[in-house]
Amino acid sequence: FPTRSGKHSLVAAQILHFAWPPEAEVTIARVLRDGERPADIGIEPVLNVFHERSHEITAVSWDGAARELAAEARLGFGVIGVGVADVRREEVDGLPEGFHTPTLLGDLANGLLEEVTVPLLIARPARNQEGRLPVISRVVVPVTGTRSSRAAQEVAFSISADLGTEVVLAHVVDRPVASRVARLLTRSGTDTKVDVAEQLLEEAASRAAATGVQARTELRQGKAVADSLVTLVEEVEADLIVLGGSARTTEGHVFLGHIVEQVLEESDATVAVVVSPSEVP
Repeated sequence: FPTRSGKHSLVAAQILHFAWPPEAEVTIARVLRDGERPADIGIEPVLNVFHERSHEITAVSWDGAARELAAEARLGFGVIGVGVADVRREEVDGLPEGFHTPTLLGDLANGLLEEVTVPLLIARPARNQEGRLPVISRVVVPVTGTRSSRAAQEVAFSISADLGTEVVLAHVVDRPVASRVARLLTRSGTDTKVDVAEQLLEEAASRAAATGVQARTELRQGKAVADSLVTLVEEVEADLIVLGGSARTTEGHVFLGHIVEQVLEESDATVAVVVSPSEVP
């Protein structure tokens, strides 16, 4: 668990702590800039989150943090968690549309996305909470057929099993144009997109029930999936949204996908993204 302290690290630590089995050990790695000593990075708040777990404390250099952590991960880490500060996207000349800038995820998360081959959990804290850690009473989980979506569901189910958090499983059917034909198909019950969405939600609800979690489902239709998810989070007053993400590197930029990055940028709730090993470049 790499950290330089701060609320974003605490939120990531909190999600990891509630989502992973209590017997899982944690390595807390201070990330040191040039000239800093380990004592310069106060990790007591993070230690308080993980106080019930067996842990070790190490340090990595800022410039080589991603490479050092990736190398250690190959020796047996199950997951790397990292908190990112709430900094909105800045316009950068020449950056392809939809690609995040270092200000959206930060240099460390960018580097980890490029280097690691284990699951990566990225957490961005909620807005307007004045330094308080979130009370996770309701979580929204977008459901798709990807491996990373399944991993995000497992994270949400584990949090729910630990805290009693309500889980809302969601799928948005993309409707760029509400044509007359599409409306007729929907009324006639032959809309393939809706049928697939309902099946995905039913299967996810069954997986939740198998862990002892009674999840509710939300099937939405909209012209923009990310907009619909942000709206849903607001409507149900969710404290957290957990998404599955896939990382790709194109033209030197790491891209998590339009939906994930728009939700990271626009949702006021805490946002967690789970990137699975097969979906890390």
